[in-house]
Amino acid sequence: MNIDNTIIYRVLNFGAKSWWASNQLRDMGKHVEARREERRNILSDLETVRSALYIPVSSALATCDSKE
Repeated sequence: MNIDNTIIYRVLNFGAKSWWASNQLRDMGKHVEARREERRNILSDLETVRSALYIPVSSALATCDSKE
């Protein structure tokens, strides 16, 4: 599966910008702090996405099967 990096960034950026704390910082006029937090959240989410991409499907299925 090949997903364009731009699409991944757009989704993560949208999620970060819609976060309530980010909106609150922007409402208070703290745009730089809001963007800093958004970037931190994007990097954290991207790390999770990258980790998920490297889990072999057979390993994930075996984990699910062992829980049943």
